[in-house]
Amino acid sequence: MTLKTLFSLQNSSRLTNCIIVCVALFLCFASTAFGLPSPANLINQSSPTDTKSAAATTKDTPDDRNLSDIIPKATTLSEKKIKMVSILNGLQNTNTIEDQLLEISDQRNQLQEQLAALLANPNASYQKLTSMQEILLTLRSKVAATSKKLHESIATLDEWIDFWGNEEKDLGGLVTGLGASNSIPAVQRELDHLLQTIKISQEIITTELLPLMELQRKTGRMQVSIYELHLQMQKSFENTFQQGIYKQAPFLFSPDYFDQFNKDLWGKTLAGVQGILNPDTSYLKNERVKIFAAVLFFFAFFSALTSSKSYLIRSTNIQFVTKRPISITSFMTLVFFFLISVKMPVFWLSLFRLGTLITVIRISRALITDNLQKRFITKLALLLFVTDVLVIVNLPIPLTRLYILLVAIFLITFYILRYVKKDEKTKKTSWLQWAERLGILALTVILFAEINGQAELAFFIFIATLKTIFAILYIWILYLILLVMLDIILHYIPISLPHENAAIIIKMVRPILFVGGTILLLTIVLVDWRLLPTSSSAYSYLSALGISIGESRISIGLILASLFLLYTAYCISRIIQSILLQSVLPRRNVDKGVQLSITRLLHYSIMLVGFLMALKALGFSLTNLTILGGALGVGIGFGLQAIINNFASGLILLFERPIKVGDTIQIGEELAEVKELGLRPTIVQIFDNAEIVLPNSDLITNKVTNWTLKERRVRVKIPVGVAYGSDVEKVLKILMRCAEERPEVLSTPKANALFLAFGASSLDFELRVFIPEFTDRRMIQSELNIDINREFSDAGIEIPFPQSDLHLRSIDSEAAGLFSNNKKSNTNNEQIK
Repeated sequence: MTLKTLFSLQNSSRLTNCIIVCVALFLCFASTAFGLPSPANLINQSSPTDTKSAAATTKDTPDDRNLSDIIPKATTLSEKKIKMVSILNGLQNTNTIEDQLLEISDQRNQLQEQLAALLANPNASYQKLTSMQEILLTLRSKVAATSKKLHESIATLDEWIDFWGNEEKDLGGLVTGLGASNSIPAVQRELDHLLQTIKISQEIITTELLPLMELQRKTGRMQVSIYELHLQMQKSFENTFQQGIYKQAPFLFSPDYFDQFNKDLWGKTLAGVQGILNPDTSYLKNERVKIFAAVLFFFAFFSALTSSKSYLIRSTNIQFVTKRPISITSFMTLVFFFLISVKMPVFWLSLFRLGTLITVIRISRALITDNLQKRFITKLALLLFVTDVLVIVNLPIPLTRLYILLVAIFLITFYILRYVKKDEKTKKTSWLQWAERLGILALTVILFAEINGQAELAFFIFIATLKTIFAILYIWILYLILLVMLDIILHYIPISLPHENAAIIIKMVRPILFVGGTILLLTIVLVDWRLLPTSSSAYSYLSALGISIGESRISIGLILASLFLLYTAYCISRIIQSILLQSVLPRRNVDKGVQLSITRLLHYSIMLVGFLMALKALGFSLTNLTILGGALGVGIGFGLQAIINNFASGLILLFERPIKVGDTIQIGEELAEVKELGLRPTIVQIFDNAEIVLPNSDLITNKVTNWTLKERRVRVKIPVGVAYGSDVEKVLKILMRCAEERPEVLSTPKANALFLAFGASSLDFELRVFIPEFTDRRMIQSELNIDINREFSDAGIEIPFPQSDLHLRSIDSEAAGLFSNNKKSNTNNEQIK
């Protein structure tokens, strides 16, 4: 074995080990995702059930019992007792759970009282109900978590009860098996010790079990009471929403409407303005730690943007960040603070929206290049800004109705006049014009609702429409900023592979961010339009949408989870392929075709695991799928026989590698280069630049000539004929000289000039040379033909063309006379000359 072969085997071995490690790690990850325990967990997570089953399977019969079993059993049970006590000490403290239940009970009673007081008020606030609903959902989650912990603790105790019960039975069998040995005092003392250990352990379990069961009973009652309050609150939501939306106010400009403009109205307005000047600062005091964290986030984010300014300027698609660094930093800081803060009061929430609105307008004007779109966004922002200010002021309903009426009339008139003045060229449909038309439609509905006295309905549509528009704008800007931050992180990360593949990684992350943004937008829209009270309930509603198939239900949440698993498997496959193709395999001088084969098999393996994980996420049992797959295998085998044949042939091509990517093969009369080897088809490109998709089975079952399987060196044959009487030695020397003077011709193997045959009209020779590159053979053949023709011409060697002698056995007399006249004419012409 040569050193080169040994080196290649070592590289292959290392490569195989590398692949085995990667696959093993991925399978470990898959087993964790499927809920299968790892070997370490199987060793460490020993439970009394395991010991119980082991004791059941290895339990001795009475005839097999002897004195040697007593002391080891006493030792084992003492160890089990110590372990049990340690586990029980680690269970949830009952006093802590009791305190939590008391706190939850107090909060539940407060919510009950607040709900009763709110329902007694004819002007019940929907926002107040929403905040109460969020608190109630938090309480439900706390109680559910407590119930789960109690269930796990009691289940642990139940396992120990079974264990010690089995040990007590086993001790009775041991006593029976000892027979007369029971009368020995030492033996009786050890048996008493064993029984005492079991009894004490059972008493410990009973002591722990009683308070836990009492707490579980209280927790169950608390869950029922909270659920009852939840149902009451749901009913209150429906009543409050319907009463508020359909509440009839005085007709606009009616005497009853103008009667509302009195001293009380102006007093409420003045009180609202004074409320802005003297806000409740207790919220800021309670949230001062989070405010400080937001300030730190602002400076950290701003420093990250400024330090990346040189890179951002060079990137054309994210240059908007350099134009508005402070606004982008402020926007992300407000988002960060909103995520970490608790429920904001109405005043501070409106002020928060104002700050976010200002940053959004600044950023959107840097993103949008069209002037009309800029003006459209600015007008909407100004409208929302004024509306938020009026909400902060808590403007009375009569003045709010007048404000909405004036806004609706002004905007409808403005857009109608602008559309009339447009010429035909500027009336092209765009998203802006569709938005304007929908806005005019909404304003028209609002205008008629106001005039008809449905003030609450008009105000609700007005506010919900503005919130929806800017929710879309918020999420769009957040989506772009997150992509920019990912781009910056990948650019400055010290690892070369993510840096070099930043564009691919961003492309893979885009769909995840887009789907997440869409779900967030739908959640916000459902809450803003009061279809659902809270964001958590809206998310739960969206996740639970689906269809039922038998006893199983496939929801949108399950579908998205399965798609996420599939897409994650695809991304992992792409990342592993990039690592192997860019760094691991090239450094080990692995052939390109082998690289593609390895990465392709890894890709299909990872996608298969991802597909199985996606099915499990949908709720399908993998055991049932295996049985169903075996049953359908026969039918699918007959129906898809050709596809399965091509798939098997593809595996053969990948493993045996008779054809690799980049090889030049001959199929019939066509020469083609292999471009892609798939598991079903192979794509080749002929030299006419046309691509042909070949089934893999054709490449396995039919004859295929591979010109470049082992090497790209090829022999070129130049046949040539010379006239009879030519110097054969001279011809051979000329042919050899033409081959030696051509630099593309290899010296090893040596060129050969052969005298092959006496042809019908020529002496037949053939020049045989080797060239290093198969694709150059036609060009070199042409150049050698030119050289040979020139050398033969200079040497006076004639290259004949085929000639034939015609012998006439009989001829017509007229034709003979004609030939005779032509002969005489030719003779006279020669004499004249």
